Amino acid sequence: MRRLLFCFAALLLSFSGWGQFATTSLPKTWDHYPSGIQKRGFGLHASQLVQMDSDPGLEDVLLFSAHNGHYPYFDLFKNYYVILDHYSKEVQYTSSVTISTERDILLEDRDKDGKYELYRKYFKDDAFTVDEEGNHLDVEWFYDTIEFDKKVVVAYVTSWKEGLPDPSYVTHINYAFGHVTDSFDGVRIDNEERLQTIVDLKKQFPSLKVMLSIGGWGSGRFSEMAADKGNRERFAADCQRVVEQFGLDGIDIDWEYPTSDLAKISASPDDTANFTLLMKDIRDAIGPYKLLTLATVASGEYINFRDIMPYTDFVNIMAYDMGMPPNHHSALYRSKRTGNITSEEAVDAHLKAGVPLDKLVMGMPLYGKGDRDKVGDVDYKSLLRQTKYEVKWDEDAKVSYLVNSRGQMIYTFETPESIALKCQFILNRGLRGGMYWSYESDDEEGAMIKTIYNILRTQKP
Repeated sequence: MRRLLFCFAALLLSFSGWGQFATTSLPKTWDHYPSGIQKRGFGLHASQLVQMDSDPGLEDVLLFSAHNGHYPYFDLFKNYYVILDHYSKEVQYTSSVTISTERDILLEDRDKDGKYELYRKYFKDDAFTVDEEGNHLDVEWFYDTIEFDKKVVVAYVTSWKEGLPDPSYVTHINYAFGHVTDSFDGVRIDNEERLQTIVDLKKQFPSLKVMLSIGGWGSGRFSEMAADKGNRERFAADCQRVVEQFGLDGIDIDWEYPTSDLAKISASPDDTANFTLLMKDIRDAIGPYKLLTLATVASGEYINFRDIMPYTDFVNIMAYDMGMPPNHHSALYRSKRTGNITSEEAVDAHLKAGVPLDKLVMGMPLYGKGDRDKVGDVDYKSLLRQTKYEVKWDEDAKVSYLVNSRGQMIYTFETPESIALKCQFILNRGLRGGMYWSYESDDEEGAMIKTIYNILRTQKP
């Protein structure tokens, strides 16, 4: 009887962590797993069962490892991960092979949404050096995160408007703006009180991420700051101070744009290279667990994306302000009314420049472009209701616009319909998520904001 009770207690304990996260034994046979997932020379080192997406089913996270060198005080390993649907055994993700002194499966639910993320730590570019005695390892560490079914919804919220965003419909808030100080080595924040009020939203919504966006159109002194090593490092250290002082989740850099003086700011041909150094210094200062993002011009110019990817969590493409009537400013696809670039082409330009799909966030405007004096109220409902101008829909570009009596476009604007199509494009292309400028530009009911969140996060219209 005593033996029976012990077995029953052990059985209960074995189920105590089930449903969200459980450590599993290594499989005894490969018959239960797809053929071809084990690379030559690698063995299965660890396996864990966890929920990583919104589906109630669980995922198997498998770590394959191989020795890559033995030294007196450490070993090196080559590792890669495979994530399977636990029931269908369909491969959902296979990572690249990386080198590390560690071979662990680190799964955590840091944003407290009931879905676990896989955190990795490995050598940047697989590069390392070891001294002659084999005692000291010199390496630059790289950290990243693997997560499923978690599209980000990034809202820019400005310092000069009133009202607070509803955290139920965003995952990230980028507070606009901070700036480079006049001394070229620090951070100045517009309306610090409003920033703190927004950060306080995290008390009720702990998974909400709040970041400070530094820059914006016409915000200068980046070039001088980034060109000087001392200024750059002091600026990065001040980014860390701001993150700690306000309880932020990271920094968003909105330098518009390296090497360009179009916004009447200083610029230098060295800005692109210095931008890479700046991103590295900020990453070093804020550490591996805070977010570091950036806003980029639609064309993907001015930045060496391949060089900054190790330091960057994701890239917000400003796929708007790409034209003025008689052209659309944020056409999804090309039509005879688009200018130099479309949202689709902006995504393709960034992919070609070296940004992976899972680090691309496509921006959307909640505002229109054109002659406001002629149009009057420019919220989308007023534009659709007015009778002075004819409302048109560009079936190719997937966006609305107004024409005058001569058939000329005088205003181009978004509606929940055009926003929904942009969000579906984000899902179809497998991007990291969507971003919009700005939160305050929607109507009182927040129709476009809710459309973005519902489609990207719940995949419901």
